Amino acid sequence: MFGGFNARRTFGYQAGVFNGSGETTAQSWQTPLWAARVYADPLGPYSLAEGSADAGRKPALHVGFAVRGGAPIRGRATPGVVQNVDGETAADVEFAFKAPRVSATAEYFRMSDTQQNPVALPDLHSTGVHAQIGYMIVPPRVEVAVRYAKVEGDTSLDDAAVDEWRAVLGYFWRAHNIKLQTDAGRVGYGANFGRLSLRARTGLPDLGNRL
Repeated sequence: MFGGFNARRTFGYQAGVFNGSGETTAQSWQTPLWAARVYADPLGPYSLAEGSADAGRKPALHVGFAVRGGAPIRGRATPGVVQNVDGETAADVEFAFKAPRVSATAEYFRMSDTQQNPVALPDLHSTGVHAQIGYMIVPPRVEVAVRYAKVEGDTSLDDAAVDEWRAVLGYFWRAHNIKLQTDAGRVGYGANFGRLSLRARTGLPDLGNRL
């Protein structure tokens, strides 16, 4: 993995090749995973942390684009398949802003999975989006926020998405080093969510008994 940024830290990049299995996990297939990302912080360095608890006096803006391919991420490969694993490609566009009182983040994701090994099936396409906006009631201590997220595990199946609304409250003693956060919200399922394949539902909050 390698990366860098310019002298003013208004532009940066990262790229790498990985085993795809995750940390401290044995390699379980022969295809590597690769990923690359570029970003711009036109108003100066942006710290990758949600909220305004660590915001400076001046506003900070962040936009970026990332793409990955090769082996699927951990947990999405077909068990027992080592050679010629189904490939997975994904891309995302990211946005973030923070100031002493206001912060916002948003991302859009798109992913495609080939399904050829061990059984040939049509490619699986999925999308996801999330957005959050926060307001620091008592800078830099007390913050409230609202968050929305939606994932379509299989875009070919109508009314099968899972979405989420959350209200967030945070109290910060030492920014993100010592803090207390809580949230409450709602997770909703489309009428056809239960018809999604196991591959399409991997990583999503499942149906069943919930608190």
